[in-house]
Amino acid sequence: MKDRYGREVEYVRISITDRCNLKCFYCTNFKNFVPLKHSDILTYEEILKLITLLTEFGVKKVRITGGEPLVRRGVGEFLREIKKIPGVERLTLTTNGTLLTRYIDDLREAKVDSVNVSLDSLREDAFAKITGLPKLPMVVEGIKALKDAEIQVKMNTVYTRLNIDEVEELVNFALNMDIPLRFIELMPFGSDWEKYYVPELELTERLKKLGPLEQVEKGLGDGPARYLKLNLGGKELIVGLIAAMSHKFCDFCNRIRITADGKLLPCMASSLSYDLKAILRKGDEEALKETIRKAIYNKPLGHNLYKGAPNEMRRMGG
Repeated sequence: MKDRYGREVEYVRISITDRCNLKCFYCTNFKNFVPLKHSDILTYEEILKLITLLTEFGVKKVRITGGEPLVRRGVGEFLREIKKIPGVERLTLTTNGTLLTRYIDDLREAKVDSVNVSLDSLREDAFAKITGLPKLPMVVEGIKALKDAEIQVKMNTVYTRLNIDEVEELVNFALNMDIPLRFIELMPFGSDWEKYYVPELELTERLKKLGPLEQVEKGLGDGPARYLKLNLGGKELIVGLIAAMSHKFCDFCNRIRITADGKLLPCMASSLSYDLKAILRKGDEEALKETIRKAIYNKPLGHNLYKGAPNEMRRMGG
């Protein structure tokens, strides 16, 4: 289905929990964070129902997020059920990577098409400062497990003042692992974001010092990243840039989000939301379809992140 601006919405990001086993500073304000009650979170059956309805509106791509999705019990069987839904062409997962070795067989059996793994630092002290916990080795082992299982993997790095000096190390790691690396510009979620914010231009200047950058016409995956080819002395690395602040990508946005407690967000940086859970639990399928139709049609033309974020990243799914 197209929104009122003619954008084809075919991609949904679904948070299945607001709980996480890390405490990344840019995700939320953990001093004030109160997790949702289990009764307030959509059941797997309810989420599968919503995905089935969304395919009727042209949604083809489903990304499961959190919090950290792998902390939710039964996630393996849930992922297998998603792939059984007619109309779902692509199933992907975003994870912090710490639990991947435990769930690698589930991901393989569920035929997950791709996994995005967050890795912001390769230095144990910096990793612990950014994420709140010293779990770097678990993430690295998780990435290796995905490679061994032949599951497509992309590495996501949120670049900030805490890790901008690691660009070369992160590039070399991705090159050695033979995986694409996506640099994500810090957005105004969490605490003191302006203190840690690094504009995209500063990042690209550092990349240019490593080697020539060449635009890649065909991107990877379903998101908003602009892709470049970084030439490193005869070797090449695909680098993605996601910069909501420096380079607004709203004109091409094809996504909607569903939070763990059943709110449909047409835009991650808008206060506009639609409560699907309440309608879903009343059993009114026609009202549910009409609400989804209205939400997609009313998708905002652009975000207002410059004025601050109305939601918390951890609550709506990264």
